[in-house]
Amino acid sequence: MKKCVYCAEEIQEAAIICRFCNRDLGSSSLHVNLPLCKKCGSDNIQRACVIYRSGIQRSTSNSTTFGGAVSGLGDAVIVSQSKSKGVTQSDLAKLIEPPVLKPLNKVSVMFVIIVAIGSAIFSSIPIYLFGLILGSSIGFLIFLFFIGIRLWLDTQDNVPLIEYNEKEYPKLLAKWEQSWFCHRCGNYPFYLD
Repeated sequence: MKKCVYCAEEIQEAAIICRFCNRDLGSSSLHVNLPLCKKCGSDNIQRACVIYRSGIQRSTSNSTTFGGAVSGLGDAVIVSQSKSKGVTQSDLAKLIEPPVLKPLNKVSVMFVIIVAIGSAIFSSIPIYLFGLILGSSIGFLIFLFFIGIRLWLDTQDNVPLIEYNEKEYPKLLAKWEQSWFCHRCGNYPFYLD
């Protein structure tokens, strides 16, 4: 007689399935080293990255609708087609989402348009200085000056975001990929030694 490695009940030496807990004992050496939840001791655990990837489904659907009408004014046939794409995510996948990259600030399109219009208006007015017409070149220089200032300001705003994306994010992602979730007690995140 031996004890079941799962429920500790006495079973026969040749048993490959425990008659008490119905667990497979055929490869018990593999089961003895299974990772366990640190909170409840359950072996019903799974890596967070596996749960997340299995909880995301991408879908695409196409449909075509036909219709017709007959009247005294004439006949009509209507054909309508639609296409939709989407992503669905399970509640558990939402709970254990990976860390995300922080988006960088981009130059404001509206700012560029306003500066361009202002520069065009300014460059259409001729300015005579020392006998030279400087309107178009001054307008262009003003445009470049303001775009340069805006790019510099955006770069200054992006410095902490770039540092996070390059230094902290890879560490957080690696840690998330090593995290586990217990399906029995909901313990998350926990890490195996």
